[in-house]
Amino acid sequence: MYSRISSTALVILALAGCSGPAPEVAEGAEKIACALNRAAEFSPTCAVESQIVPGGTILVIRHPGGGFRRFEVEGDWVRTADGVDLAVVTVLPHATEVTVGTDRYRLPPPAPPVPASPVPASPVNAPRP
Repeated sequence: MYSRISSTALVILALAGCSGPAPEVAEGAEKIACALNRAAEFSPTCAVESQIVPGGTILVIRHPGGGFRRFEVEGDWVRTADGVDLAVVTVLPHATEVTVGTDRYRLPPPAPPVPASPVPASPVNAPRP
């Protein structure tokens, strides 16, 4: 009985060792600075994906080890999209810092709104000579 349990434990440990260390940078095109697990320093090792939805934007921030957090962004409001931890938001001059639990993220400032294009002149709204 004991040898069967210890053999199973050894196989599990051996397989866990085959996976190698966690990647140092999260997969994704756009990197952001993050400080995970109470890290003192920020580093550009997290990746962010955004999706525009009615009423705002959903951000998915991926961690180097495979974890992630989802946020709902609406104007200046940022809140966690799932989980029980609340997001604490600090607006900095060149970024927005979001803290959730033991993780901190530096989000770039939002892009300025694109101005609406002027309505082209048509016979209905064209100026009269």
